[in-house]
Amino acid sequence: MEQARASYDRMRNAAEETSRNIEAAVAAASSGVAELNLKAMDAVKTSTEAAFELVRAMADARTFADLVSLQTEHIRKQIETMNAQAKEFADLAGKVSLRTMAPLNE
Repeated sequence: MEQARASYDRMRNAAEETSRNIEAAVAAASSGVAELNLKAMDAVKTSTEAAFELVRAMADARTFADLVSLQTEHIRKQIETMNAQAKEFADLAGKVSLRTMAPLNE
């Protein structure tokens, strides 16, 4: 009977520890998703501001060549910005993934 009780206690303790680890992983995932959402919203804000800046600059353009030049420069800057944002997003996603999995690896 003592052996059965000891086995039950070990199993219960293991289950409780697993439950705590899962709760910690879920909390880390939730926090990470919030961080990723903020990063995405920041990217949208940056892109929107750049688009409005382009429209303002295009309103002041004097020639068709000026319009083409403004559009070309805008696209170049947007590609650079999007590449940087994608790298930041990937880095953050990796960190979130590691933080989420850490409690489960204990």
